[in-house]
Amino acid sequence: MPNTELLDTLQSNWIYKNYKTILIHLGLWLFYYVIDFSFVIAIRGSNQDLFEYSANVLFMTSYFYIAIYLLYNPKSTQSLVFSALILVAILFSSLAAKCVYDVYLLKIPIAIETFQKNKFSYFGLELWRLTTCTFYAIAYLTYLRSLQDQKIIQETERKLLLTEIAFLKAQINPHFLFNTLNFVFEDVSTISPKSGDTILKLAEMMRYSVQSTKLDFAPVINEAEAIDRYIYLQRKRFGERMYVDFHKQGNLSKKEIPPLIMLSLVENAFKYGVFYDAENPIEIFLEVTESEIVFSCKNKIRDNFKETETNAVGITNIRRRLEISYKNNFELENWIDNKNYFVHLRVFSKKMSLSLN
Repeated sequence: MPNTELLDTLQSNWIYKNYKTILIHLGLWLFYYVIDFSFVIAIRGSNQDLFEYSANVLFMTSYFYIAIYLLYNPKSTQSLVFSALILVAILFSSLAAKCVYDVYLLKIPIAIETFQKNKFSYFGLELWRLTTCTFYAIAYLTYLRSLQDQKIIQETERKLLLTEIAFLKAQINPHFLFNTLNFVFEDVSTISPKSGDTILKLAEMMRYSVQSTKLDFAPVINEAEAIDRYIYLQRKRFGERMYVDFHKQGNLSKKEIPPLIMLSLVENAFKYGVFYDAENPIEIFLEVTESEIVFSCKNKIRDNFKETETNAVGITNIRRRLEISYKNNFELENWIDNKNYFVHLRVFSKKMSLSLN
């Protein structure tokens, strides 16, 4: 039986997980330094100091990975000019560091001799080395960014596939439900018109929810009608025990908004709030003007409300949808004051007017 603890340790070890990449790097460095060493021998002859060259190998290898570290940022949006300036700064600061490293720190005899006799020759050779190493770094950076882009594309395609599958499932189940509701409506409406009307309202509301998954924007009036249906169904459920006021102002058919945004906020008011207190009803306000959409909702918080039972995730998702649709052209605020929960939405984006053509 193999030692599972040792195996787990090896599998979690960085070297173990990346040994193929490490071997590739070692092979490429060997190839690079064989060419570089041959070039140095051709210029300086066979009197090349191995200590000097070993020191050069250490410096150049370190330079390569430092340059990669400073230049590579998968989330960076910096311009090519800015990247070029950073590259030039790294190159020439490294050239100066190489001089200090060879001449003043390690005091390599042949480096000191070359530097004292002909500084142009010394810096020319080191600049060639660093420039060559820089091109290697750029090539590797291009490879890393290509892998990053490919990974993003694959992840996006995976998410799109999962979304498509979920959407197809959502299409199948509601159609079955709509057909069943239509059958029940036809069967019940002749016996109890009120019950039939309730079933019809439920079917209309569910149909709007399903159709909204295909739309980025929907007329505000459609959202208001969905809220009306939701309130109607809640009244059927709770009867005289439910108190809610829904006030609408303006031309609701003239503007549009991402669907289910306001409906979700109303649903949260019923889910987390008190709706059976005549003195503290749920208050919903919707106004459409020429320049903006204003929506607000207020509800009394339940006495047994717990911090873990919160609509923070829902508010976060709604905010994210609004950011995608309007960027910064909206305001969404929520707060608690005197045991009342408030949410206020204001949209003043240009992209919310329906075409009248």
